[in-house]
Amino acid sequence: GEFVHDAVAGAALASVVERGDASYFVEAEACLALGRTRTARAGELLRAAANRESFTDVIRQHAYRGLAEARDDSALGLLVEGTRWGRITQGRRAATGALAVLMRGRRDREARDVREHVERLLSDRDFRVQAAAVEALGVIGDPAAIPSLRRMIDRELDGRLRRRGKEVIRDLEDGAPLADEVRRLRDEVGELRSLAGMLRERLELIEAGGTLPGDDDEKKEKKKKKKKRS
Repeated sequence: GEFVHDAVAGAALASVVERGDASYFVEAEACLALGRTRTARAGELLRAAANRESFTDVIRQHAYRGLAEARDDSALGLLVEGTRWGRITQGRRAATGALAVLMRGRRDREARDVREHVERLLSDRDFRVQAAAVEALGVIGDPAAIPSLRRMIDRELDGRLRRRGKEVIRDLEDGAPLADEVRRLRDEVGELRSLAGMLRERLELIEAGGTLPGDDDEKKEKKKKKKKRS
């Protein structure tokens, strides 16, 4: 999962995710790692994996997280549906967290709709989903969530929810999520620099008259086809 935009790593992980694995946990980790590569087929394969049943919903959990890592906004509908009451708790929590990662730092209409959906989860009948919603609002980082968090604190009896809700409110008021967003942007700039370096190396190789990886194999294949025709 450390090979962002690496086609070779992406293809290897895509193969595991597509065909599955005897171990639910291996398949789940492959889903998360594939999302982190952000390669072309990641979103498609992870959406398919999110429909697979597994022990403690582990594959679905990691598929949701992988979609967030892949920055796949087209998965928002799938993730919102994944938070619905009646689904397995672990998957619901993962979907809630994935929504937060995708909406982190955003203030557009889509982000507002997602934030309001997460705020409604503060009243969920499952304590663990409530806790995930509190954390998600902290990740999204929109101070507009503060009134909903305060209402949750006023009505809930569980000290853990009340305490964490107060901490998230304090962070939202202090602007802590902004620092997280700056760190995320720095990470993305680093990824772009890495990609630019790879492209520069390929360009220099072409200008020097060298061959790119795979070119020799392609030429050999063309020669074989010509021989067959003759």
